[in-house]
Amino acid sequence: MAPRFRTALLAALVGVGMVITWGGCSSSDEGENEPATAEGEESAALSPEEACERGDVDACYEIELEACEGGDFERCRELGNLRSLGEAIAQDYAEARRLYEKACDGGYLIACADLGLLYTLGHGGDQDAAKGIELMERACDDGELFGCSSLGMVYSEGLGVDQDLPQAAEIYRKICDAGDADGCWELGVMYDQGLGVDKDEAKTVELFHKACEGDHAVSCGALGMVYRNDQDDAKAAEFLREACDLGDMQACAFLAQSYAQGLGVDQDEAEADRLLRLACEGGYADACPH
Repeated sequence: MAPRFRTALLAALVGVGMVITWGGCSSSDEGENEPATAEGEESAALSPEEACERGDVDACYEIELEACEGGDFERCRELGNLRSLGEAIAQDYAEARRLYEKACDGGYLIACADLGLLYTLGHGGDQDAAKGIELMERACDDGELFGCSSLGMVYSEGLGVDQDLPQAAEIYRKICDAGDADGCWELGVMYDQGLGVDKDEAKTVELFHKACEGDHAVSCGALGMVYRNDQDDAKAAEFLREACDLGDMQACAFLAQSYAQGLGVDQDEAEADRLLRLACEGGYADACPH
């Protein structure tokens, strides 16, 4: 198994419910918790790579960290993300800041945007919004759209700086024009609500279309509801289906309504029930039986 996959493994372990806490391998099923100690003892006799492949998070992390310290700055950023989000390992903003800084100093500029957010929010150390913005601008100016979108969020939400909606709109416009679906969505929301720009329903729909074409699930779902409100049920079902396929569970629930009532599609109670179960299992509580 090639070493490159291992940070992805750390995150994937969370997704399948194998890892709950930092410090070893555990299971989401109560019946499987008892042999954890024995497995831990067995892992101690394995090489770090073998232990990692068996789900030992400590071993995976140490392998990744060694690669990071050896100059693999992409790996540093990935570990910083895990530390910042608290996924697979304990949340530690100070360590995330250190890892992002190492990657940023090494020229991996997307990590400069991550670091900038931590400085702006004051996570993991002193708050320094000016330094945070400087780091995000550095990433943005180098073409890292995440740096630009981070700047847009800082200005739109007033995170560590005075809120500046027109400035946020200009940033989102820039990255939308560069093909960033998130930027198109955010700018569309601003046009929808008249935030930093004049309210413009046609512009909102145009931007949501552009974002949806970039596989932005929420934008597709929003378009579905726009068309439903306009009583174009066939178009509504089309975009709700696309959003559902992209993972928007709320859209799956609304699509279920389309099938239950025959709105733009042939009425199909079985399909409606399937979609409601899918939405419920996907975390959309309103789709669950009450």
